[in-house]
Amino acid sequence: MSASLPFRVAHYANNKITYLTYLMTDIAWSGNIAECGRSCQITLKNTINASSKVVSGIECGHEIRCEKRSKEFFRGNIFNTEMNSDGTMTITAWDSNYYLAKNSDSKVFKNKKASIIAQEICKQYGIKYGKIDDTGYVIPKLILRDMTLYDMITTALTETKKKTGKVFLLYNEQGNLTLRERKAQMVQLIVSDSTNLLSATYSESIEDMKNSIRLTGSSGEDAKGVSVSDAASIRKYGILREKQHESEKTDAQLKPIAETLLKELNKVTKEVSVESIGDTSVFSGKSVRAYNHMTGIQGGFYVTADEHSFDADGVHRMSLTLSRTLDVAELDYEPPEENTSNVVTSSTSNANENVSIGGTKASAVVSLARSYVGKLRYVFGSKSITNGTGDCSGFTNYIYKQAAGIDIGHGTSSQIAKGTKISTANAQAGDVVFFQGTYRSGVSHVGIVVSKGTCVSLASSGCKVHSYTSGYWGNHFMQIRRVL
Repeated sequence: MSASLPFRVAHYANNKITYLTYLMTDIAWSGNIAECGRSCQITLKNTINASSKVVSGIECGHEIRCEKRSKEFFRGNIFNTEMNSDGTMTITAWDSNYYLAKNSDSKVFKNKKASIIAQEICKQYGIKYGKIDDTGYVIPKLILRDMTLYDMITTALTETKKKTGKVFLLYNEQGNLTLRERKAQMVQLIVSDSTNLLSATYSESIEDMKNSIRLTGSSGEDAKGVSVSDAASIRKYGILREKQHESEKTDAQLKPIAETLLKELNKVTKEVSVESIGDTSVFSGKSVRAYNHMTGIQGGFYVTADEHSFDADGVHRMSLTLSRTLDVAELDYEPPEENTSNVVTSSTSNANENVSIGGTKASAVVSLARSYVGKLRYVFGSKSITNGTGDCSGFTNYIYKQAAGIDIGHGTSSQIAKGTKISTANAQAGDVVFFQGTYRSGVSHVGIVVSKGTCVSLASSGCKVHSYTSGYWGNHFMQIRRVL
């Protein structure tokens, strides 16, 4: 390994600094606009003779810092380590923002700005913070129950956006959580054929498009029901129909639902990605200008996902997923019944407690569902889970197919007809949980039970573990069904 590498990796523990740069084989530093923290995975060749370690004492909880040309780009704590018999060691660290997703609590905030709420949460949980931009709007009241700290801050920022139109993003700078208004964080790096572009891809897909919607209701599943279509889209792409049944709704009630579904599903999915020479100032939430003649990519884009790679030869590359719009995580606030005092009870979330798993298939379902937490972006009507996007029923359908070989269908109306209804008292990990009235009346959201009282689901704020017995989701709980 070169002695003049532009990178430096340092391990901090017990007031001792150990530099790991000379053992490094590669670094993967990545993030996603749907996640609350950035990760850094470092691979080391931690041996010389294949029989003993060069460096011992690298443990979970210890601090890792990474620099490029003496400028720090990552600081975080180790969450996972893996040591192989050939001396290869992998360290996975997350910045301190990640602790927002690893802790849940119940809180009441009165007459507080989102910026103040973020500061108070950081102080209580010992999360260091730096620059917190003033979010301006004073939120009259937020009653937040059984939510992760990240969801609390996201809810407050969503309420702020509704009132002011301003968008604020969480970052982490030298171990300090920061909250910055989006317009103040613009980076205009140019990625182009003539300078730093290595490759580019532009794709369009109609795989998840629906340009015709047919809904049936109380008149019967074989009745005419309500149909809405986009004639121009059908002429261009052919007919792509979505059929759903809402047994308790009249045709008059189905009409606006069908129109909403058509608006959301009648879209061509467009994806832009580029690979270029790396720049540590460019990551999710930032912006770039990209130009490639062959693909036709040109103009300004937001970075929605990024992965930077650093190898042992000193080469730094970055792969960026780009979008014309920056769809930040949002979480609508639904005031719960005020049947508790303002007493705050803190608890570190541990969704593995008191789990009752109904069998090996259920275990596989839960394991696969959990593996996607924090890694998916919600797109209404999408089923592209392997490509990082989907909606609630697309997610559950994919999980049961892959983990258990069971097809539970698409759409909440189809899935709720599968299996057997189970009481909440008899719920087991691997069951399907349904919610109603979230964006329309009747069944409208679905998740997978992972423990008593909690489930994992893909909603507008991403793929997360949340309660189904209290808080927002508790208020919209409908039923649990067993399909395994």
